Amino acid sequence: MKIILPLAVLLFISAISANAQDLITKKDGTTIDAKIISVSDNIVEYKRSNYLDGPTFSISVLDLDTIRYASGDVQKFEDKEAEAVTEKGITLGMKYSEYKHLYNAHDYVYDYRDHYSPVGAGLSSFIFGGVGQMMNGQTLKGIGMLVGTVGLTIAGFCVCDRVKEGDKTVLYSNGGSIACWCGALAIDIWSIIDAVNVAKIKNLYWRDCEHLMASRSFDIKLRPDLAFVQTGQGLSPTAGVVLAIRF
Repeated sequence: MKIILPLAVLLFISAISANAQDLITKKDGTTIDAKIISVSDNIVEYKRSNYLDGPTFSISVLDLDTIRYASGDVQKFEDKEAEAVTEKGITLGMKYSEYKHLYNAHDYVYDYRDHYSPVGAGLSSFIFGGVGQMMNGQTLKGIGMLVGTVGLTIAGFCVCDRVKEGDKTVLYSNGGSIACWCGALAIDIWSIIDAVNVAKIKNLYWRDCEHLMASRSFDIKLRPDLAFVQTGQGLSPTAGVVLAIRF
């Protein structure tokens, strides 16, 4: 009897340990019952609790919110990139004038997911000064550059010297016309460089905004709802839909 009792206790503890499991919660709210194998700076490896003899799975720490271990300890995963963005002073919904000084266009590297095209904006401004700014969402600035380029080009022809040669009038450039055309060329070059840099900076800002939005996980669900409304004939059932948002 003295031997059987300790053995029973050991078996009971072993059974509890075998059923103990870790709980992985992802940023999208989904959970995984698992047995954690290892946790590194980038990857968490685990086995599914209902199939411990099965394969080992891995998941990026960027997708994780918390791990609740069988011991009761909780490990919180913070988005380091989102923290860096916050420290830089970036918030959602900023105007270009508010964040342009926080970025350097030389730090830009092409990504196929970018919202703006530096090459497309530059080529557009090369063809017509100011069009690249319009593509970047700076409509008034683009119109100003376009009007300035076209206006100075036309003004250059207007101030040319007109010389009557037979039945024809020939235009000859002078200091005024050359100055107008140089001004139009300067605006066009400025428009090209500005359009490319603005597109790059806006893309860098949007990437940081995506990190911020990814770090703020939430669920939006629609579920049917049945309520009772007081009418002249008593309570009447009314069907509807409830919008539930979980932050």
